[in-house]
Amino acid sequence: MQLHCKSTDSIRGTIAWLFTFLLLMLGIVIFSQEAYSTQVGLTWTRFSDPVTGYKIYYGTASGSYTQNIDVSKVTTYTIDNLTSGSTYYIAATDHDAAGNESGFSNELIATIPPAVQKTYSITATSDSNGAIIPSGNPPVSQASNGSSTIKIVTASQGTNQLFTISPNAGYYLADLKASGTSLGVVSNYTFSNEAADHTLNATFAINNYSITVTVGTGGSISPSEASAVTSGGSLAYEHRR
Repeated sequence: MQLHCKSTDSIRGTIAWLFTFLLLMLGIVIFSQEAYSTQVGLTWTRFSDPVTGYKIYYGTASGSYTQNIDVSKVTTYTIDNLTSGSTYYIAATDHDAAGNESGFSNELIATIPPAVQKTYSITATSDSNGAIIPSGNPPVSQASNGSSTIKIVTASQGTNQLFTISPNAGYYLADLKASGTSLGVVSNYTFSNEAADHTLNATFAINNYSITVTVGTGGSISPSEASAVTSGGSLAYEHRR
């Protein structure tokens, strides 16, 4: 893109006529999908003496440049930390060693696309004896693998995601692991400030109960010793006189 510099009578005498044309080209915009700021790359043609440097001007309103950078005698420059979703207006000038500066070139317009927010997956796996329940209403896909239920929860970068652990009736949580690390027996767990993929694995076990027999005089019960029975199970006793 060829930009025409505008000379001003009040600025410089000897260099005013030398820089009629300044070639300024717009380059790379987004450098990462994870970025919340972006870059604009510029290149231009270098002129001979008395030009000793160039200035880049930019802002978010046409003709109103709130920022400027003296880039010396380089012929490429990248403007960093621009805001996603904004439009920038960019112009350039050249100057000599005494600081005499040309008028602005005509403008380049750079529209920065909206940032694409990074998302992560939390894979929650539970056996058939309980469930892992994500709070809120996050995007969830679900599948089965044998007796296990697998929920893949999508969480946006920087957010918190809470999970509640719910054993079935007659069962209890034996262990909960977050990304391979055992958390023991907890009723819920939160992944905070999401910045990576995670796993959450719940293992449940059946409740066991102990039955202790007490017999008075005049009879007996068989079996007479303490016995164990699992939740939902049964144990027969015989009463003898």
